[in-house]
Amino acid sequence: MLAQIQREIAQDPYYRNNFDNDGQCLVAWYLRRVLLRDDAQTRDDITDGKDDKEIDAVIVDDAERRVVVIQGKFITTGKVDGGPLQEVMTAWMRIQKLDTLQKDANERLKKKIEAVRIALDEDYRVEFELLTTGTLTSAAQDDFKGFAEQVAEFEDLSASLHLIDTEMLAARLAEAENTVLPSLEQIGRASCRERV
Repeated sequence: MLAQIQREIAQDPYYRNNFDNDGQCLVAWYLRRVLLRDDAQTRDDITDGKDDKEIDAVIVDDAERRVVVIQGKFITTGKVDGGPLQEVMTAWMRIQKLDTLQKDANERLKKKIEAVRIALDEDYRVEFELLTTGTLTSAAQDDFKGFAEQVAEFEDLSASLHLIDTEMLAARLAEAENTVLPSLEQIGRASCRERV
């Protein structure tokens, strides 16, 4: 999976032209290839950078009534320890205090906060995703289970925590590749029929 991601990022100038580092490219690849976001949405979703407050991307998905908060870790060798999990938990705590987050966040994240606020007011669920090209150590796996339970049991915010590692990435990519998106031509025909 890692080799495929690296190859696709290297072959597509979109990544070089829009993102500063491997971590941003990984998150952008995931948004485009797995979550089927278009190029403009992907650029808008990425919040990674200085003062990102452990939030690398945010999607407000009105169709599914959810907010997806992504923390990405691009790992080429070895295992992932508990550090990235702590970052996800920090993001979880900050989402609960949007006013403070609005003051301290970078400009890209600030742009997303009002949409997140509206979504939370309308009881959208929040899905935190730890996206990594590595695998968790056994200690980090135990921590992940504990954090996932803690997030799920929190009453003030409907939330869940998901690990998107190489195995889950492969499964989600296969599912995305089997999704048939309507072509622009089909959308145009539908619009014409509605007008008639």
